[in-house]
Amino acid sequence: MKILLLITCLGRGGADKQVIELAKSLNRKGNEVLVVSMLTLGVMGTEAKNDINIKSLNIERGKVDLISLFKFYRIVKDFKPVILHSHMKHAVIFSRAFKFIFFSNVKLINSFHNICSDKDRFNYLLRFSDFISDLNTFVSSASKLSYVKRNIVNKYKSIVVGNYIPQVSVKFPFREKSEVNYVIGALGRIHSIKNYELLIKSFYFFNKEIKNSKLVIAGHGKIDDLVRFSDTLGISDRVSFIGPISDISNFFYNIDLYVSTSKTEGFCLSLAEAIQHHRFSVVTNSGGVTDVLEDTSFIVNNHNEHDFSQRMLDAYDLDESRINEIINLNLNKVENNFSLDVIINKWISIYGQLL
Repeated sequence: MKILLLITCLGRGGADKQVIELAKSLNRKGNEVLVVSMLTLGVMGTEAKNDINIKSLNIERGKVDLISLFKFYRIVKDFKPVILHSHMKHAVIFSRAFKFIFFSNVKLINSFHNICSDKDRFNYLLRFSDFISDLNTFVSSASKLSYVKRNIVNKYKSIVVGNYIPQVSVKFPFREKSEVNYVIGALGRIHSIKNYELLIKSFYFFNKEIKNSKLVIAGHGKIDDLVRFSDTLGISDRVSFIGPISDISNFFYNIDLYVSTSKTEGFCLSLAEAIQHHRFSVVTNSGGVTDVLEDTSFIVNNHNEHDFSQRMLDAYDLDESRINEIINLNLNKVENNFSLDVIINKWISIYGQLL
């Protein structure tokens, strides 16, 4: 089966990683896969070129490039896929425009990785063009609901297919509370949607109670404003920004508590990775987290720094047996529902049903 995977970019994002691993796994299952990035290849795309067939349309970010539709048409004509599977909003719109303009009979699957908001400027285009797609998929039930309730997609051709979560072969030991540092870790790009200001405020109150605590934030992006904010609160010596990381396992090995204060998350892959690394988590109710967690008692249902810091303190006070009990509940859910084999087999079944 020939499958073309179209994505907006292949940089450092969670969706980018999912598409690359999907392509590798589909190839191993005997399919022929081509990955096309709309933008110039980023870090992940460049690194994956030796393992999978990747092309780029080299569209400039922020520009509408109609010529690229014809370039993409030639790629499709040469490759002759039976499935065109697009990921992320820009690629969804682009793939729909391609199928409509060129009267293509390729089966079109559009995958959404986010939570839709009323302010999204693409809502009208997505609603208007929904008739073109054969199937819409969403990484979580919250992601699907956010589009369905705004009438942007037809609920009768919309399903949930979660992200796959890499398995960790080595069980990470419980970290005893150190006399030197109790380390809280957050992982994700530096962006307003991650709400790191809330996290830093919450940590400010946590650190008042737990003096030996430290906050480590990993992710790419501009940190100047957050550094100044930490300095204003007088905790800059306890907050570290370590930039993008390549060794995720090492990051989780060196933290005691994983936190996420995101405003919205389609799936929250980093939370799932924390679970795989046997790390306890406190998170905001950002949407997709409820699909990942079996035990939801440490989801904070608002964006209040006092409430979030209190749940971090509650997590700190838990004994080892209770921590392991909750971690194992969440781990069983992740392994049973989001392993690579489970997700790949779902996709292969979906492709087959469309043909």
